[in-house]
Amino acid sequence: MKASKTISMITAAVVSATLLSGCGLSSAPAMTVNGYKINKLAYSNFLSEGISVAQSKLLKSIDKMTDSDKVDGKPYKDFIISYANDLGKEYALEDTYFDTAGLTFDDKDRTTLGQYTTNIADNYKGQSNLDAALKEQGLTMSELEEYYRHNIKVTKLSDSLFGEKGTVEALTDAKLKEIFKSDYYRVKHILLQTKDNTTGKDLDESAVKQKEATYNDLLTKAQNGENFDSLVSTHSEDPGSTSQKDGYFLSKYTTNYDSIFTETSLSLKENEIKGCKTQFGFHIIKRYPIDADTTFDSQKATVKSEVQKFKLKQYVQSQAKNPKVSINKSVEEKYLKEIIDNYKAQQQAAANSANNSNGSASNSSSSSANSAAASSSAPASSSSAAASNSAAASSSANSTSSTANKPAANSSANANNTASSSAPAAPSGNSSAPSSK
Repeated sequence: MKASKTISMITAAVVSATLLSGCGLSSAPAMTVNGYKINKLAYSNFLSEGISVAQSKLLKSIDKMTDSDKVDGKPYKDFIISYANDLGKEYALEDTYFDTAGLTFDDKDRTTLGQYTTNIADNYKGQSNLDAALKEQGLTMSELEEYYRHNIKVTKLSDSLFGEKGTVEALTDAKLKEIFKSDYYRVKHILLQTKDNTTGKDLDESAVKQKEATYNDLLTKAQNGENFDSLVSTHSEDPGSTSQKDGYFLSKYTTNYDSIFTETSLSLKENEIKGCKTQFGFHIIKRYPIDADTTFDSQKATVKSEVQKFKLKQYVQSQAKNPKVSINKSVEEKYLKEIIDNYKAQQQAAANSANNSNGSASNSSSSSANSAAASSSAPASSSSAAASNSAAASSSANSTSSTANKPAANSSANANNTASSSAPAAPSGNSSAPSSK
């Protein structure tokens, strides 16, 4: 995706930079792995991913969680920090394996890095504005550059180990096509949102009950044979439902969708229809056949990225030999608190803005929000944007080129084969919510 921000109705791509706006985070590293210090921008992204996973599992936004909420048996804050630490360990080891593999950060890579940073500065209408935004967030340009540098290195490492001539496994186009045929599902869905499209806040109980009644009615119609494509075009509140004519493609390798959405989709037989509820609302999902011969070329880059990311993660985990990990618990807790506080402040600001917009001004605001949402493309997964308005999906690792058009999940869409997380678009004051893996 480009470095500029886009809105996705169910995407939760990792965009922690948007979460950090206004948060002057402490400069101390939250964790160090084998001497590699995880900078605050990277670690805050990992926390954001953990937040989104927690939101997906608990079906509530981070501001609604209480000390009694547990995720996988852990208090929700402990789960989020543990999740972030696991990602941080992988992140640091990827950097180590880049050197071990004999790879170097060459002139071509430096040119790519320069393109990333130039694009970000352009988004801020100049380097001085970007520097000011970074300073406000307690970040530096060098930290932002390091984050992008890491993503570039991981892309290069993925290609070296799992590219067409990969030293661990050669993922040729023919091999990827076979994986696409055997492991990928194609689905379309109807989304009935349970969050306000302007503020990102949960709808009131009566509105949710109305949505649920509509959901039950549409699910019955769909399962009784009513034309599903017609129901999608008429009723779905996800812009990607209509803009993604072929639907969404996902598999066990896909990490950029909400986990419940993914699990339900992957449980379907061809032409089967099921419903589910996620943090974004009610979904009615149908699995469609895949014609690999006509669709693989358009999906190849995504398939390659997802499969490489999956295999690199497995490889890193298998090669790790008791890495030396140092954790600064107080800094971890500080980072998490600031992200949550900032999210709550954003929600309150959005609510105040909505309350102050009446009559034609209110209609204009709503129209503008809907227009922005329509530019996005798909349901995403548990990234960190999960809490509000579905997600503010920002730049992916391929920030200079393609725009992802699918639901995001846990880590991020990573169009550029980045294995760990997609690069942040840069600090932003326009974000609407935390995002996740």
